[in-house]
Amino acid sequence: MESIKELRKMCQGPRKTYDTWYGINICRRISIYITRAIIPLGVSADFVTIVFMAVGILACLFFALGNNFGFILGVAALQLWYILDHVDGEVARYRNKSTVTGTYFDKMVHFVVHTSYYFCLGWGAHRDLGNSAAVAIGYIAGISTLMITASEDLIHSTVLERFMFERKEITFKGRDERGNLPDPKKKSIARSLYNFIHIVCTFPHD
Repeated sequence: MESIKELRKMCQGPRKTYDTWYGINICRRISIYITRAIIPLGVSADFVTIVFMAVGILACLFFALGNNFGFILGVAALQLWYILDHVDGEVARYRNKSTVTGTYFDKMVHFVVHTSYYFCLGWGAHRDLGNSAAVAIGYIAGISTLMITASEDLIHSTVLERFMFERKEITFKGRDERGNLPDPKKKSIARSLYNFIHIVCTFPHD
């Protein structure tokens, strides 16, 4: 069996485009040990995705209980969900079996869990405090998160659709002739506000 250091090179590698500070310094430091433990068991990356989906839904249900014990269990389960979210990709890269289906399933789980835990937090707060406004706030937060995540995925689907029909080079408004984004220090106020809202809604996962 490969060492942890060797597995990090094989399964993690340079992923600066996708990883956040939390992912690099917390999740991936822990996830590789779980990956090393389950690789000899022969489980697939899709099986790990199913497990981490179940953990994410369980976290949401804990939040919905509306008591301190449920909140603590929900936080713990949600952190485990973030870690397992890295494990399925590591297993896929180790077995060299990364598939479009697996990526789609992984993204679908993100949509479900990211939206649901805001709903459940709102419902749990309503049960604990007796304030129906908490349900509305949770609903708004969940829908907002869903829309922000969907807006990012729409970029990829739009690019793919245009490429399939036009079969020509695709360019983005705001990029230079080499396809590079403008200096991040020169972002518009609207773009800066969008980035801030995105970070708040998806931290620590994305």
